[in-house]
Amino acid sequence: QTYDIRNMQQYDKLQEANKKEYFDTLKKSHKNAWQQWWTQKKQNNFSLIQNVINNQFQAVEHILQQERQDLRADPDYKDSNQSASIHYATLNNNINILNLLISHNADINQQNNLKQTALMIASQKNYHIIVDICIKAGTDINIQDAKLNTALHYACENNSIESVKILLNQKNIQTEIQNYQKKVAYQMSSNPEIQFLFDKYINQKKPSQMELKSSMQFNPKQQQNITQISTYETNYNINNIISNDQINLSSIRDSQSSADSRNINEINQKLGPNNFQIISLLGKGAFAQVYLVELKEETETNQKQYYAMKIIEKQKIINKNLTKYAITERNVLSSINHPFIVKLISAFQTNKYLFLILDYMPGGDLSQAIQNEKKFPESKARIYIAEILLAIQYLHSNGIIYRDLKPQNTSIRFLRSCYVN
Repeated sequence: QTYDIRNMQQYDKLQEANKKEYFDTLKKSHKNAWQQWWTQKKQNNFSLIQNVINNQFQAVEHILQQERQDLRADPDYKDSNQSASIHYATLNNNINILNLLISHNADINQQNNLKQTALMIASQKNYHIIVDICIKAGTDINIQDAKLNTALHYACENNSIESVKILLNQKNIQTEIQNYQKKVAYQMSSNPEIQFLFDKYINQKKPSQMELKSSMQFNPKQQQNITQISTYETNYNINNIISNDQINLSSIRDSQSSADSRNINEINQKLGPNNFQIISLLGKGAFAQVYLVELKEETETNQKQYYAMKIIEKQKIINKNLTKYAITERNVLSSINHPFIVKLISAFQTNKYLFLILDYMPGGDLSQAIQNEKKFPESKARIYIAEILLAIQYLHSNGIIYRDLKPQNTSIRFLRSCYVN
């Protein structure tokens, strides 16, 4: 015999097995009771997902709080795509339903058929509020999906700036995880703001770099001694460059992005160190350091402008008798204009330093790309080679011989755009 005891209030009476009359009072269940129960349970589970997809908050709440606890929908139930309600709530950016599911103990780390979590989906869509909710609910921020991407990979790939900020602010974030393409999250984006966030994150991990950056700040007295470097200075005595008259660099050229040139021309004052905010150290050599900087002044487009600032110590190049080469570098950069050669935006100096403001190349250099990717697809290699050859051809046509061509001196601005330094 089969008896339905799910609605019993006093289970201790089952111990009175010798009282046959008690069992006789129990309603006999149909022989298909178990099958009927599963049918109802599955129907409720399916109904839960459908109502989540349709953003029906009250219906979702009713299903999750059904009087018969055993028939309540399972918040972790998955459909044929292995997607659970928590995935669909995230796709819909429905914060209320997501919080409701979490309050009913939905597994925040559930993965769909692509092995993606709600956090990954939110990172792709730049639903930064949901990213924050998932993290507070205890999600594993370093889970990898079928392509070995993490939430940080997707946030970078889709330029989800707010999501990147939140993720990088987590103490347990692992930024060095590689996906199936052997790429870390940083390499998934060429967005300057995202590059800046990573530089800031790295600097926070390396206090010594922050100290170095702060040492390059300038006070107002130094600002008063700034002079602009003329475009075609022929006198190689570096001390003669310093004068009281400021000379603006001739027309600013940027064929890659004329908007950048217009924006910087909108600043109705002569540029100096205090016009830029130093963000991070990009590299350093024997005589110079290169920093990522942001132009402080707002432009008509209200877009942030990022550049590379090369700072050369005068005394060091004087001591090594390299003044001629420093001036030659500036003259060459100021006289050329080619889409695949890094542009000189401005040049100025203080008593101690020479400054070159150059295009910022967020993709790093070619040697780093080769190290990360091991080898390029033929299509990408062709593009890089063609761009480099066009740059060298242009230099030769202008009587300039470039004798230091190497991967370290070839920068990448975008994923498939290569520039000769």
